[in-house]
Amino acid sequence: MNARITVRRGDSLILPLDHAQWDRRSVADIVADAVAADPVWLRIANFHRRPLELLKRLPPGARVLWKLEFSGYAEGCPVVPASRRIDPREYAEEVLSLPHHIVPYTFLEWNRAELLRLYPALRQRPLHVIPIAQKTPLGRTGRQAIRDMYGIPAGDFVYGAGGNELHPGKRVGEVVEAFLETCTDPSTHLLCTLVPRESATAVAEWPAAATHPRVHVRVGEYHEWAWMSGFYRAVDVLLANSVSDSWGRMVAEAAGAGVPVVVRRAQCGTNVLAPGLAITESLRDFASETFVQAVKDAQAAAPALRDFFERNYRTEAVVRRLLTLTDSELPPEFARRSRLLVRDRVDYERVAEVLTY
Repeated sequence: MNARITVRRGDSLILPLDHAQWDRRSVADIVADAVAADPVWLRIANFHRRPLELLKRLPPGARVLWKLEFSGYAEGCPVVPASRRIDPREYAEEVLSLPHHIVPYTFLEWNRAELLRLYPALRQRPLHVIPIAQKTPLGRTGRQAIRDMYGIPAGDFVYGAGGNELHPGKRVGEVVEAFLETCTDPSTHLLCTLVPRESATAVAEWPAAATHPRVHVRVGEYHEWAWMSGFYRAVDVLLANSVSDSWGRMVAEAAGAGVPVVVRRAQCGTNVLAPGLAITESLRDFASETFVQAVKDAQAAAPALRDFFERNYRTEAVVRRLLTLTDSELPPEFARRSRLLVRDRVDYERVAEVLTY
């Protein structure tokens, strides 16, 4: 990936410097473009080495949004994404000591509490909470059209699962294995939608799934929202087995679309996305009494959760949180400019995606 800064001077609300870690140009060239662009905000993310080097080279007084994720406590997953040989505590202290206006934010109150506990330097200033906005469903692929792709009869029951392929914190493989071992109902299916990690193929890791007539796996790409809209329509219950999410995108998207969701209990943000989520201790046994009850709980909770996400996580609600942040963190002249950009010059969905993704 070779990301480049291409905005014109004064046209950008937020300029994402975190992309610079993949930019092949020199730090000096990237800094020159960032200064010329003169955005309302620069943005960095987590604890990556190159964005810190860029901040050190920028003229004093830059306005910097610092997007912080807390991934949870899963074995094999870091609590935060960090560059090699970076100590996040030292990094936080160094960033906050720079002669810039640094504004940290994260996605959930739970994330904020964990970040403040682990990195005391963040307590020097407010750590804002800006959630990820719900996407507007795209495409018109109906429920049965997706099922027809995989030969699933109209009356059959479909569980959905997905996430980063073979990610140690997403535990998609556990759901596949549990389905193969414990779900014997011939009219029940599992539909997985996966994003590849590097060039591996998940199905190769689950040999029984490759030939099982009731397990269907699709390996796709990031940002395929038209496909995901159809995927959510096609499933009856989404199973979220992640133990390391900072947010829980698939849970929020599915619940916001009215799909019943069962979430595995874990020390991560997915469990606290919304009140009333159906949470189970394990997704290892589809025939267990506790799993069957969790599915019933998810079905009963689905209408209220859909309304909750519509009220709290729709794009307009996230934009209002952004406007509140700009009002509290910018001098009046910049706050006015920021509000103008948000309301009149940048569509709501783009603002929310640039800020929260």
